[in-house]
Amino acid sequence: METEVETITIPINDYHEVIIYKYKGTNGEYYTLNGINYDINFPVEWILHKPKDYPSFITFGPNECKLCIKNGYYKGVFIGYCKFCARFANYERGNGFIGNGEELSDKSVNDKNSAWNLYLQAVELKNIGDNKLEEEYVLNMTNNGNNDEKNINRVNAIDLMDD
Repeated sequence: METEVETITIPINDYHEVIIYKYKGTNGEYYTLNGINYDINFPVEWILHKPKDYPSFITFGPNECKLCIKNGYYKGVFIGYCKFCARFANYERGNGFIGNGEELSDKSVNDKNSAWNLYLQAVELKNIGDNKLEEEYVLNMTNNGNNDEKNINRVNAIDLMDD
């Protein structure tokens, strides 16, 4: 079982704050916010704020987008957005993950925008995540078929784009 390393309080404004629980996993540190486990290097401000001008009716990120849930996790922690959410964010938050820690890297994207050149530049993939969280993630994906009722009344970014 993971061990809580630290509780971090981040002020949002004069009246609100966010509490983040930081853990040491079997492979690396991660934090939990709103029930989602993120690699310790994933920027907290991105969780709290969607990209500027992002349409509210389109799903975004691991708490809404099914493709982010499927492709943005590695060893049980979220490491980056799917290729569709990344595109909607103008690649300012990475080029988009396509599964198992692999990021899109074709002629349609710029390597300078890669998550590995932005917030994961000092990290090796083998030092991300937690084995127990990975087991839970795989079990959840298998049992639930990645169906999330929160998405029923929202449009998935994937439905609006061509590959």
